[in-house]
Amino acid sequence: MLSSKSMKLAALAALTAALLAGCTLRPAYQSTDRNAQFDLSYAEPDSRLEQIIFQKIRFDLGEEQAAAYKLDLNASASARSLFKAGSQFARNEQEMKVTISYQLIQLDSEETVLSGSRFATATYLTSGQLVADKAASQDAEKRAGEAAAKLVEIDLLQFFNEAPTQ
Repeated sequence: MLSSKSMKLAALAALTAALLAGCTLRPAYQSTDRNAQFDLSYAEPDSRLEQIIFQKIRFDLGEEQAAAYKLDLNASASARSLFKAGSQFARNEQEMKVTISYQLIQLDSEETVLSGSRFATATYLTSGQLVADKAASQDAEKRAGEAAAKLVEIDLLQFFNEAPTQ
């Protein structure tokens, strides 16, 4: 015979299952209608930097499989020394600059409907340790690339905001 305690637990389990039946789990950043307003696909990246930039834009704006527009871009990075101390043991400040030249192509006509160039910078320190300097340089390149990608996103958002609805 079932005790009142086990009946209460069974009732609680049934109530919990009924309440959770309509719930679904999905990340808070995922929106079901976000991709619908940006009819956008992406060209294949040619470098690690371009891959980082495409991933940033794809994450923020989404991607459509049968899109009307394709984003193509070229990215380049360059570093320069900002301040060089007189000692070999001092840390040297560097600046990484990432420049993105992009084109938004309407796929049905192969016409470029938007193009431009954006850049961003990020600073980093070097100390003469090869592995650490390379890691710092790559991190600065990533940060500058993502910042420049945000500027491209602003241009794309403005284009889609002003584009006539189809």
